[in-house]
Amino acid sequence: AGAGEQLGDTITTWVPGYSTRQVVEVVEAAGIATDVDVFSVAIDTNGADLAVYGSVVDNLTGDPVYYAPAGTDETTVWVPGIAHLPGANESLWRSDVAFLNDSESFISARVDYVPEENLGILVGMIVNINPGNALYYIDVLGVSMLPPDTDSKGYFVVTSRGSYGVPHMVARTYNLAPEGGTFGQNLEVFDEGELIHEGESGYIPGVGTSASPDEGFRTNVGILNTSTTQDADVSLRAYYPTGEMHLVVPRLLIPREGFMQANVINLFDLSGVDVRLSLEVRVESGGAVAAYASEIDNRTQDPILIPAIRR
Repeated sequence: AGAGEQLGDTITTWVPGYSTRQVVEVVEAAGIATDVDVFSVAIDTNGADLAVYGSVVDNLTGDPVYYAPAGTDETTVWVPGIAHLPGANESLWRSDVAFLNDSESFISARVDYVPEENLGILVGMIVNINPGNALYYIDVLGVSMLPPDTDSKGYFVVTSRGSYGVPHMVARTYNLAPEGGTFGQNLEVFDEGELIHEGESGYIPGVGTSASPDEGFRTNVGILNTSTTQDADVSLRAYYPTGEMHLVVPRLLIPREGFMQANVINLFDLSGVDVRLSLEVRVESGGAVAAYASEIDNRTQDPILIPAIRR
């Protein structure tokens, strides 16, 4: 739980080679019969090389959010896609973030918010976390960081205030609407090893865009230039499922510390067509970038996030 104490019983399971196991309803499996607010799950693989994940499901809508293990030894990470602003049909987009200290020592980090637009102010906060503790911020921009009635979207830069790594963290962006909204999408925490550097490419497979705004999908591409000193000259290439290259955006200039998110329809002039694509994001020159796609169901407004994977 948030204060670092273990809740319930230890859950044990086993995973055969080249196979999977899923622990359904973790709280109930641990023998807990009461409601639990925010909690973290520590997994001891007993020396085995395992891939693990979590899926948090909204009981009202059935919307799931995928969470990968949130750990890094880096002293700086970037979290793009943070938002607090109105959306379509009277909805409100907002972001939650949780920080976890799984070490045996006190840690502290600075969280700087960099908006896509100039707010005319610097926005940031310090998080101090005791061993085993977690901090959870609901609507982190609207409640804890921005002046009242300020609408904005952008990204976090999280920097350790010591020689240790930053806290483990997970975040999601979702919307609230009169009919209930959605549970949203997880946000990727990018460390140095996941950035696309000069001369490198990152790949985003299997995104879609539809001719009708009322069915199928639409996709936004987000690119964050993490450099504080260099602009990034980025090209985009779109490929059909057959492998042939379809369209190219030869140059997108992302200023230093700049963040852009744009619809694939507008980037590649795909209005009025149904198409499935895979995307290549290449840094021709300049600063290292973090890149991802957000694919949204046009009927339900449910988004999923697909991070660009470096070759």
